[in-house]
Amino acid sequence: MKPAPVAFRFRAEDRSVLESIATLRQVEGCNLRLLGHKLIVDRYFDTAEWHLIAQGCTYRERMLDRRRWVAFRGPVKKFAVPPDPIEVELPDCTRLDEVGTLLPPMFRAWAAAEYRSLGQILRAENNRTLIEIVEQDEPRFLLCLDDAEFFSNGSSRRCCAVKLHMRRDPNGLMCWLAGRLRRDFGLVEMNVSKLQAGLALTGAEPTAGCGSARLPDVHAAFRSVFAS
Repeated sequence: MKPAPVAFRFRAEDRSVLESIATLRQVEGCNLRLLGHKLIVDRYFDTAEWHLIAQGCTYRERMLDRRRWVAFRGPVKKFAVPPDPIEVELPDCTRLDEVGTLLPPMFRAWAAAEYRSLGQILRAENNRTLIEIVEQDEPRFLLCLDDAEFFSNGSSRRCCAVKLHMRRDPNGLMCWLAGRLRRDFGLVEMNVSKLQAGLALTGAEPTAGCGSARLPDVHAAFRSVFAS
């Protein structure tokens, strides 16, 4: 379930840009091959006081191909690279307060205290087009064209994004491909997560009063992506 690392993430002006990219058959000497389309539904949770975000943690449930997954990330230490999320598949009837029993032992004590008070803070419905980029019959990259709609705080907003995942890049083509796509389609680099983007776009981001001095700086960073 865990995807390859995202090497480049861009914001597209609208869906028409995604549709134009999807028509490409070749770029920088590589062939593009359509893999298919998927609907990904993500739900993000936190307490009413934003305890998770204040600690640099995130909790997400994902529905994909009729399967249900949960991902927990954190906490993030100051100036440290965010840790990889802990991700497990949930049985169909798993309740929110039972999720902690499926996490690794080191997270169970935390889960027992926190999961009882979690509520949904953001829902994202993402229509994703998957394209494989092939060089000399060898898969090198995965291109994701995301047309997402975010729901939070009684409002909804759309955001189109282009993500380039690296599978294998022995010839160093990644930067060339990313640069070509950015120039040809007017893409804007994104340095934020889906959760940050969704909260910013819907106006639902937590305030500095939730207990973390880091939050104003974090919010300023991801709000600036959508200023233009």
